[in-house]
Amino acid sequence: MIVPASPIGETEVADHYDRLNEFYNDVWGLHRHHGYWESGSETASEAVALMARKILNAAQLAPGSKVVDVGCGTGGIAWYFAREAEVEVMAYTLSQEEKATAEDGGMNVRGGSASFVCSDWLENDLPDEWADAVVLIESFSHMVDRGAVLAEIERVLKPGGRLVLTDWVVSEHPSPWQVKGLLEPICRGGKLTGLSSIKENGEMLKEASLRVLECNDITDNVSKTWQKITVRLVGKMLGDSHYRKFMWQSLLKDRDLFFAIPRVMLAYALTCLRYEWLVAEKGSCTRAGIEANVRP
Repeated sequence: MIVPASPIGETEVADHYDRLNEFYNDVWGLHRHHGYWESGSETASEAVALMARKILNAAQLAPGSKVVDVGCGTGGIAWYFAREAEVEVMAYTLSQEEKATAEDGGMNVRGGSASFVCSDWLENDLPDEWADAVVLIESFSHMVDRGAVLAEIERVLKPGGRLVLTDWVVSEHPSPWQVKGLLEPICRGGKLTGLSSIKENGEMLKEASLRVLECNDITDNVSKTWQKITVRLVGKMLGDSHYRKFMWQSLLKDRDLFFAIPRVMLAYALTCLRYEWLVAEKGSCTRAGIEANVRP
C-alpha cells in the first residue's frame, strides 16, 4: 500500500471536507464520484448518471430493501437509490458540512428514504444482518482501518447481501519516482490514508469473508472525469471573481489538493493509478475465486 509520509486520520479527512465543501459542491456537485463513459460521447452529467445506474444495478435491490452508504459525501448516491429503487438508505459521513448539504438534497423521493449520520462508520449502531447492500463509493481510500471497515460491513450485511465498491487503486509495481512524485502527493492532496492495489483489496475482502463476484479495472471508462473537472474549474476561475478569491484562499491551505489534479491525470496516463470496480457478497471467499475474477 502507498501511504503519505505523514499519516492521515479521520480528523484530517473530516476537516478537509468541512473546509472545502463549497469547492466540491461547485466543481463536482452532489455526485462526488467519477462518471462512466461507455461510448465516449456522453456528456459529463450523462456519464455521472450512468455510473450511478451501474452501481444501483450491481446492488440488485428490490423496493423496500435496506442499504448502507459508507462515506456518502453529499448524498448523491443515497438519494439516487432512494428515488430510483424505493429503498431505505442509511448514509454515513465524517463531515458535518457534507451531512448538511446531503440533507438538503432530497427531491422527488416517494417510496424510498435517506437518512444521514455524521459519524465514523466503525461507531454505527446498526443491528446484525440489517442491510441488503452496502456501497463504498470512492471512500475506502479515506479509511484508516480498512480491515475493520470490511468486517463491520460483513456484520451488517444479510447473507447474500452485496457490497459495491469503486475507488482508486495503484498498479502492482509503481516505480519509485511515481510513488514519490505522483502517488504520495495525491494521497496528501485528497486526504487519502493510502492507496492499495486490486490484489491487496482482494486479500482484505477474503479476510472479511466477502466473496468477490466482479473485480474490474475500469480506468479507461472513468478517467475522462478529470478532463471535465479541469475545464469546469478553469471556467469558474475565469468567469467569477468571488470564486478566484475563494480558490486563492483555499490554495494557501490546500495547495496539495490543486496540484493533485494534474498529478491524477498524469498518473492515469502512466497507468500507475487505476480505478477499480468491485462487487462482492457476504460469504466465504477463496484466493482462487478472487484471482479468477480479476481482469486487467
